[in-house]
Amino acid sequence: MAATTVVNLGMPRETTEFSGSSQEDVVHAKNFWQSLQLHPPMESRLVSSDIRQRLKKAPVGRQPKNYVYVPIQEDEKLKNFLLKAKHEEHQVQMKRIRELALKKQETRSLLSAQRVHRMQQELISNHVGLKPIDPPRSGPARVTPTDEINPQDCLKQLDEFDENRTLENTNKISS
Repeated sequence: MAATTVVNLGMPRETTEFSGSSQEDVVHAKNFWQSLQLHPPMESRLVSSDIRQRLKKAPVGRQPKNYVYVPIQEDEKLKNFLLKAKHEEHQVQMKRIRELALKKQETRSLLSAQRVHRMQQELISNHVGLKPIDPPRSGPARVTPTDEINPQDCLKQLDEFDENRTLENTNKISS
């Protein structure tokens, strides 16, 4: 069998070196040294199969009754009164809704009657009093002999206007 020597590598743990040994001897030596190592105690593990992780529930029958909470007994008269009040309130609300619907229907019928009356008046008048629309002219406006302006007539009218104005002004001053 081969000799075993201990080599100090400056570490706190010592290491063992097997030189010139067969593979089978090396495996046996490793198993031997591992069997000598101490495992940590069971309590130091985070999870253990031997220790129950949860506490047991307390049995139901052993808990005392809670006498602070006492359920309130409902009075039958109060319950009937509240039901009747709620029913009356519902009836009032439904009556109001019916009144609003009736008012809406009356408004619609009034508007339709006014519309019919207006349409009848439009048919009766049939555009009386409106002058017909002339179709637009397509082209330049032509001057007819009646549309010609005589410059001498214009000057004569201006002179008459000036005379009338001066006469009015003198009459105002003198009065």
